[in-house]
Amino acid sequence: MTVETSANTPVQGGAGVRPEDIAKAIAGPNSPHPQAQPAAHAAQNVQVAPEQKPLPEDVLKKNKAASMLDGAAASVMESASSGYATPFAIALNASTSQIGLLTGISVLLGSLAQPIGASLAERVDRRKIIVSMVVLQALAWLPIAAIPFFLAPGNGAATAFIALFALMTVFGSISAPVWNSTMADIIPLKERGAFFGRRKEFLQFVTLVTLFAFGLFLGVVPKDMVFLGFAAIFAIAFSARMISAHYLNMTFYPPYHHRKDSGSISAFLSGLLSTNFGKLALFLAAIVFATNIAAPFFQVYLLRSLGYTYQLYAVMIAINAIAAILTFSYWGRLSDTFGNKKILFATGLLVPLVPLGYLFASSPLHIAIAEAVSGIAWAGFNLATFNYVLEFSPSYNRARYIAYYNVLIGTATFAGALAGAYLIESNFVLAGLAGIPLLFAISTAARFACIIAILPAVADSKPLPGLDNRRFFVNAVINYPMNEVHSSVVSGWSSMMHAEKKAVETTKRFVGEFGKHAHHGGKAFKRRFYLEE
Repeated sequence: MTVETSANTPVQGGAGVRPEDIAKAIAGPNSPHPQAQPAAHAAQNVQVAPEQKPLPEDVLKKNKAASMLDGAAASVMESASSGYATPFAIALNASTSQIGLLTGISVLLGSLAQPIGASLAERVDRRKIIVSMVVLQALAWLPIAAIPFFLAPGNGAATAFIALFALMTVFGSISAPVWNSTMADIIPLKERGAFFGRRKEFLQFVTLVTLFAFGLFLGVVPKDMVFLGFAAIFAIAFSARMISAHYLNMTFYPPYHHRKDSGSISAFLSGLLSTNFGKLALFLAAIVFATNIAAPFFQVYLLRSLGYTYQLYAVMIAINAIAAILTFSYWGRLSDTFGNKKILFATGLLVPLVPLGYLFASSPLHIAIAEAVSGIAWAGFNLATFNYVLEFSPSYNRARYIAYYNVLIGTATFAGALAGAYLIESNFVLAGLAGIPLLFAISTAARFACIIAILPAVADSKPLPGLDNRRFFVNAVINYPMNEVHSSVVSGWSSMMHAEKKAVETTKRFVGEFGKHAHHGGKAFKRRFYLEE
């Protein structure tokens, strides 16, 4: 799970969209907790990064629009990457361990490349870095699409794909910390929840449509022409990323501020146990490791172990994405009101239910429920993570600190995927479980352990006395949604009854008017045709 980039590369939580990378503070009579007020950021032990001078309103508006359009195009590319890289590897006859390495190596190398981008940001214009790397990332899709036409399916083709996919990821990763620092400088702190919530909601919708469309398309392509189908999808990914580069080039980039006396890797490492940013990074690294023990193998489980068709696979992806779309704004409102830590706790307790659901699933319905939980949980978790990282990272050298953070996260991702692949290849058995089901069980336990044992050390920038995590979990997962549903039903019923009353009144008026005109019209008719007595 990296900090959200313009390509919105998230971590895999299930078979669908990999959840990563928010809305207005709750207000109005339907607020689930209207009396709660955000606490000041100057909590005693919470250090929050100072903010850059706000941009003029017209410049900010144009940048927001460009970011929306860039993100939409990038989401189309990300749909090909997150949704169909593994199916492509399966079609190339990649082994299970190779599929695990596909995720692990690309994320590891990508994270190791991020300090390069952070270092470049201190000497080169941020626009040049981002646009040039995004163009190179787009171009990398072309040789990927050509692999099966030059190499027969097997170990060689799979290895070539892993290498090219990693290269594509590296190009995008170099731009990631630069893009994150740019967005932190562009979007004011008080607007981030609202803006990124709307942005994620919009991008998730684009992702949903493209993921589902790609799956349906592959489903109708004859099996002997499936590589032509993948080539078409990857060609669309190339075109979409080039469009993304266009809008990134249209963005206004504020001057980048950094300190020469800070931002070293040693300063980052020494603060892992003492600073808010360091403690957050350690927690996220732990949860990413626990997640990626199983995450790279969800798609393998569906397509290879359960034998799902591309159409059914696309349905599962759609369920995941729809659940995320429907809950982004909800988690965003809660995040702006109650703070990010409580969102991490509430969604963190839902995250382990995804592999647990897969472990006990015996029908597509059970998988669909697990995917719905995945979309809901990761939508809130990654939203809170993104806001937290921007909040706790220093505005000076932010790109460098985010790059170091992503190196840590990438290492954890690689280690988790490697551990999962090792357990599969070694035929390790525990409590009667082996293979991918064993990974689901281990990942479930590890995720719970991270939330219970490590998350409490992360500082809460919006402490609310009298509202503990357990009470908030019950409210966020059960009470608040039920209240919103009840309010919607009552409001809908009242609107329906009001509309029905107006319809009855209108009908009576119409009948009365019609009868009156019919009476006068009948008399005129009789007169016209001499029918009156």
